[in-house]
Amino acid sequence: MSTAEYLQLLDWTARQVRSDKRGATTQEFAPLFDRLGSSAEIWCRLVKDVGKLFSVVAGQP
Repeated sequence: MSTAEYLQLLDWTARQVRSDKRGATTQEFAPLFDRLGSSAEIWCRLVKDVGKLFSVVAGQP
């Protein structure tokens, strides 16, 4: 994944997480999610809930 592709993914993810910035699920990331064995929905859940899902692994403040 190139830096430009990564930045596009970050931008798209932020638009999914913020209710006032919704963006359509783009097909350009479909191959990435396929390679990861994941989906856009799961990716967004991981981003939104990273603190709850990985608090033991990531540590607590």
